[in-house]
Amino acid sequence: LLHDWPEKQAKSILENVRQAMSKDSLLLINEIVLPEKEVGLYEARMDFLMMAFCAGMERTERQWTELLRGAGFIIRTIWTCGSTRLIEAALETL
Repeated sequence: LLHDWPEKQAKSILENVRQAMSKDSLLLINEIVLPEKEVGLYEARMDFLMMAFCAGMERTERQWTELLRGAGFIIRTIWTCGSTRLIEAALETL
């Protein structure tokens, strides 16, 4: 769902989710995670569609890390689920 949104709005969505979470909650995000280079045709097509239809984007692992960190999360692990990834994130503690 977050690939439908540009960076600013995706961060806002995540910040709202963070406020609803308890300190032990986990956030699971099922999205395409692009490689840094040599992107496959399916992933490239999805990235283009998100950009064209809703100003969104598919993100690389680095971009997910930066987006989540900016909204107060840390990535605990990323699982591969076919053509998508399941990102497990937790609240960043100070």
